[in-house]
Amino acid sequence: MVHLLVIETSGAIQRVLQQQPSGLDVTIDAVRTIDAILGQFAQTTYDVVLWDLQTVTDNARHGLELLEVLAVDSPRTQVLVVANHDTLEVATDCLKAGAWHYVQAPVNPKELWALIDAAVAKQPTLGENKLLETQQLTYKFDDLVGSCDQMQTVYKRIQEAAAANVTVLITGETGTGKDLVAAAIHRHSLRQEKPYLAVNTGAMAPELTASELFGNEKGAFTGATTSKPGHFEQAHGGTIFLDEISTMDTKTQVSLLRLLETQAFRRLGGRKTIKVDVRLIAATNEDLGEAVARGAFREDLLYRFDVFRIGLPPLRERHGDILVIAREFIAQFNVTYNKTVEEITPETAHFLERYPWPGNVRELKNAIQRAVLIAHGRVLTADLLPNRMRDSDGSPTAASLPPFQPGMTLSAVEREHIANTLASTGGNKKRAAEVLGISRRALYNKLERYQLL
Repeated sequence: MVHLLVIETSGAIQRVLQQQPSGLDVTIDAVRTIDAILGQFAQTTYDVVLWDLQTVTDNARHGLELLEVLAVDSPRTQVLVVANHDTLEVATDCLKAGAWHYVQAPVNPKELWALIDAAVAKQPTLGENKLLETQQLTYKFDDLVGSCDQMQTVYKRIQEAAAANVTVLITGETGTGKDLVAAAIHRHSLRQEKPYLAVNTGAMAPELTASELFGNEKGAFTGATTSKPGHFEQAHGGTIFLDEISTMDTKTQVSLLRLLETQAFRRLGGRKTIKVDVRLIAATNEDLGEAVARGAFREDLLYRFDVFRIGLPPLRERHGDILVIAREFIAQFNVTYNKTVEEITPETAHFLERYPWPGNVRELKNAIQRAVLIAHGRVLTADLLPNRMRDSDGSPTAASLPPFQPGMTLSAVEREHIANTLASTGGNKKRAAEVLGISRRALYNKLERYQLL
């Protein structure tokens, strides 16, 4: 199958192609503007691009810069430009920028198909569509935001957990989004139409935890004036998420272990055994191994929980994600507070990226919420951040920039290098493009691809 992309406003090239059918097995897509090229290549790899240069007469440099991007990021694609008398000079520049050939309009159908056949025959054997490859990075999964390697692994683990009916243990520091992971697992599972209950056991009084989880019969304890179903009964057929499980008392741990083993329990003060079909997801910000060692958590219960583990990285280790998440929160709070914040200054970005974020994503959300609330214009300036985040002179230093680490993908390395270079130039994109050795348009394309704009 040969994939052709036609870029034209008149439809003339498409009509020519229809006049002389080829012996090739061909699919033809068409767009009217050059700005649609990268969007098309993010979805499909094209063997040949037929480019009517009339689409770039007003901004030839823009078209050439996009051609340079294709030459580097999709080297197997052969670009055939169609020029008239007024665009012959542009056609010559296109050849220098990476186009394979050009033909002068009006085009003869037989000649055009012969050139397409030749382009396919002489197509380079090496090189992949990097535009398609990088587009496959997931920047947002349900309510989780981030494209770093660690989060790509988390997204994959969520999908794996959703497909299997197993107990899941989510670990990570406070504020990393363990509740969002649990909700995402339920939404992508076969239980998605059934109840989902999120329970923070750490917020319960220890003496009430058992009755809240398993329910109670009338008179089971002082104040139990009626019988009441617990969370497990309410979640029947669905999913229950228990957060901060390390805070459960040992008696409740025994009851929970029995439920995991038999899918049955008794209400507090009851004699009837109740069977339930519930998928259990648990989370903790503590090392349960240490809790077992000091006798605060049952080892056999840990084994039952730790069937499928998902570990969430702290925000300080998610290189490149901080500004992506910040912009997501800005958009959210713009709606909430009827604001129009659109830009983060380089100084603000520096403070956000160098701060260690002990409260993780939750702390970042609170900081952005406060900043958007008190902002008066379209720019998020550094003075809108809490004082603890502005404890430096604001100038980017090599020590504050995230290092490259073994195991990072080439696209992740490129993303970090571009972000670091842009930070080192104080946000000056022209200077950053010069340092990187690429055109300013190519830089903008990469910034958009990696969501760094």
